[in-house]
Amino acid sequence: MNINDYEPIYHKQWVLDRINFIKKMFPDNYFKDKSILELGSCWGDIGGYFSLLGADVTMVNGFDFYYEACKNRFPNVKNIKHDCDSEWIYDDHYDVIFHMGLLYHLRDPKKSLIECQKHCDIMILETVVSDFLDFIEIIPRTEDINLCQDQGLNAEANFSADFVEKYLINYTRYDDSSLNGKISGNYNWTASGNSGFRGRRFWICDIKNQLSNLTNSLLKNS
Repeated sequence: MNINDYEPIYHKQWVLDRINFIKKMFPDNYFKDKSILELGSCWGDIGGYFSLLGADVTMVNGFDFYYEACKNRFPNVKNIKHDCDSEWIYDDHYDVIFHMGLLYHLRDPKKSLIECQKHCDIMILETVVSDFLDFIEIIPRTEDINLCQDQGLNAEANFSADFVEKYLINYTRYDDSSLNGKISGNYNWTASGNSGFRGRRFWICDIKNQLSNLTNSLLKNS
């Protein structure tokens, strides 16, 4: 597949907007030869694009349907079928982890955030959150839900951005309107304490100061 012919399947413009936003946050050619783990890949729209940029991408899906779809669309990409709520089975380290549109589907989001940041230099995180002004500790869902079978129908955004940020390392949040999707929701909303409202948030966690070091190096050489 040629990158110039690349077409996402799921909410095409929203996917492309997020891809372009990520690219502008990093130096040119940053993703070439980088190891990337994409959790909850769905159709593989985002990870597949970065594989065409030369990244070594591993896609993870819990559903048979999406696992097979990613294998067919991107035969040269490593695909793993695994419940993202289960124990870590992947490689010990990745340059980048894409954790996008997944967190609010998980029974234990705290565990996922902590575990992922142990295994990467940079985590790109995007999720639906609830509009709570104050930090709210949530109790992990313990009901017997098989997320690989119910296709996420039990998904909840029962946590706030404050909850997420309590567990993030060296993060920057981007409430940028260029990320907004007509169907998927907005990122540039202001918290007001309306617990019934759910919107999206986007973070880049520079866990090992990779971006900071790159920026400083570019400035010195400019």
